[in-house]
Amino acid sequence: MKCRQNPTKYFAFSLGIFVFLAASLVSADPQNSENSGDWRIYGDTTLHGEAYGSRGSSNQSPYASLGNQYYQELSLSGESQASPYDKWRFEFNGLWNNSLYRSQNWGGEIERLRLLREKGDTHVPYRLELGDLYANFSYRTLQRSLRGAQIEFQPKSSENNAQSFVLVYGKSSPDWRSVELAEDRTTALSWLFQEQEKKKFAVNFAHNQRDADIKTGMLERAQNVWSLAFERNAKLFGKEAVFEAETAWFAGDHDGINGPASGLDKQARSLYGQLSGGDTP
Repeated sequence: MKCRQNPTKYFAFSLGIFVFLAASLVSADPQNSENSGDWRIYGDTTLHGEAYGSRGSSNQSPYASLGNQYYQELSLSGESQASPYDKWRFEFNGLWNNSLYRSQNWGGEIERLRLLREKGDTHVPYRLELGDLYANFSYRTLQRSLRGAQIEFQPKSSENNAQSFVLVYGKSSPDWRSVELAEDRTTALSWLFQEQEKKKFAVNFAHNQRDADIKTGMLERAQNVWSLAFERNAKLFGKEAVFEAETAWFAGDHDGINGPASGLDKQARSLYGQLSGGDTP
């Protein structure tokens, strides 16, 4: 059974949060120019108190735990912009929990943490994300939330062409407390080439590794997916139209149909195509 937190320590923590938040807001100067490069800090914190009780037999109560429940939520964000092409941004959501209903973890924990860096006025423009991120290549390769790092490089091409390289590494975990123990790891990379805003061509690769789970009987699993994707904008019967196509290859393991072992060392491929169009609003 988990122990409840000391109320004195809890309210001392709450007071410290208020002081820190107030100091952060005072340091932010709302009169500064948007592109001054100074930091602008925003935040709020909310203290929640709940009381649960029942009459008669506690076994008949709809609430699993009776008594007082407390928790405090903190949200902080900040940004610094030296120019439209030179930006920093961070997001933080934290929780101090003393409630059986708010979270399964007690005490302080990080619920969301994200740092973003954009630098577009350098020889090789880039965008870096650390913390909570969403890796999105295509429907057939990678679309999932991760805790890790993602960096995108955009080497300068000709005036009418553009390209980008994206590298991703992250873990899937229910919370930040268990991210170091996460057994679900993803590594991926993607290259995208765009020509005159009419054609797009992409090469994607994603690798996922999951450790064996004795409790569920799941065996160690490794998956690899490659794909080639193409998109073309054109006129069709006088209307704007978009043609999309992607072919993908899979090699690795899945859950299996007749037990975990039946899903080991499998291969598959897929082909997707779509034509859509209509009037431009």
